[in-house]
Amino acid sequence: MVLPDEIVEITRILASTRDLGGFVMTAREYVPFDPLGDPHSFLDRNVSGFMLVPRSDARTTPIPVNEVAPRYCGWIQVTPGRMRERDGTQVLELTTIVAEDHKNLPFRPASWVSNLKKRLVRENLLKFGVTLAKFTGESSGHVLSDIGYSKTALELNRAGIIWMQNWSFTGYFIPVEGDW
Repeated sequence: MVLPDEIVEITRILASTRDLGGFVMTAREYVPFDPLGDPHSFLDRNVSGFMLVPRSDARTTPIPVNEVAPRYCGWIQVTPGRMRERDGTQVLELTTIVAEDHKNLPFRPASWVSNLKKRLVRENLLKFGVTLAKFTGESSGHVLSDIGYSKTALELNRAGIIWMQNWSFTGYFIPVEGDW
């Protein structure tokens, strides 16, 4: 659970550490962008997500979506969450960063994402652990250790902003708080 400016910073950390370029996902194509340039340019367009790719695979022209299998190629998919409001309820949507390792790849993108999470915890930028609750008041009690949150997101949650996966989700996340 992070805010758009924090997504930009996390993207920069990963891109600079692993020398990554990027593609913004549109309905028909992947449009190149430089995650180390002005990443606000892709968030301002309310894109559904973007891909981070080894700079050696990055192109300067768009790629039709039917010409590439992103995860099989080792592309890291980032789906940014957003602040939304409906009927007076403010929600922070979940941001996801997903990658898969494949035998045919000379690099391990899932390991890169795992190392990024460890770095963000080490640098005190994120804390991990939430529980899931339903709007009926039931809580799973089970800690989801893969979902992290920033200090700013925690402050917003304490101020009444609800954390959700997306609008169609039937529950919400509760931070497992402890020493920051």
